[in-house]
Amino acid sequence: MIYELRTYQAGGGRMAEMEKVMASDCTAILQRAKVPRPLGAWHAVAGPRLPAFVWILGWNSLDERNAAWAAFGADAEWQKLRREAHAKTELTARVDTQFMAPWPEPALAKEADLSPPGGVCQLVLQRVHTGQGGAARQAYLAEDRAALEEAGGKLVAAFDLLSGDDLPVIAAVVRWADAGASAAGMSSYDSHPQVRAARADFPPVPLIALKHGISFDPGGEPVPSVEKLWGELQADNAGLSPGGRVVVAAKSHHRIAEDEPGVVVGALREVVEQARGR
Repeated sequence: MIYELRTYQAGGGRMAEMEKVMASDCTAILQRAKVPRPLGAWHAVAGPRLPAFVWILGWNSLDERNAAWAAFGADAEWQKLRREAHAKTELTARVDTQFMAPWPEPALAKEADLSPPGGVCQLVLQRVHTGQGGAARQAYLAEDRAALEEAGGKLVAAFDLLSGDDLPVIAAVVRWADAGASAAGMSSYDSHPQVRAARADFPPVPLIALKHGISFDPGGEPVPSVEKLWGELQADNAGLSPGGRVVVAAKSHHRIAEDEPGVVVGALREVVEQARGR
């Protein structure tokens, strides 16, 4: 089996239409084209490109996948639906597709349902060192999974990404009772002694963690629980290397590179100069 991770970024203000198209309008067309039922489908509430609709599909082969999407794209009903959906503005601003290979565990049945009603799912994408995929998988299933479960989460699926930027990357789907449990659980997980010990080989390199000074939500108001968690996570990141520190971009939301590019450039220059021994 090969798995496909598809992320659709909706056009501004059109997420509700996107969900309707994906959840109901396209159902018969997808079935006719022999696109399998998704293992999971979500409305993303956090991530780099929002608003977004995310789903995971399982295929027997790339040939099966390519034939199904070709049939879908050629379907007259879909072409009519697409013309209507994009008549005024683009319903879909961007589509990202990545292929993934499943880990032997947790076992993933072909008809698995990764997005049952209730709860919150978190897709964790974690880059690993080149040539260390096997070791990273072993450590994640041992230390990370135990720490997540202790914090109230459940690892329901895990994959190695086969395509995309900055490979190798592992992808883990973690399920939580609700958003509050996710925030508290991830804070506990990130500071868990087993997890930190498994990453104890972080090299003593110059390190600056940049933190927004206004709010995580671009253009939004600060949410105390989110800001507290984000501050703790950034402090943990800075603490990975001796002499690491947090720099606050006082005039920025989460997208610091857009709000205060000078702060980013200054941090880059500082770590480069430290690395060169200046």
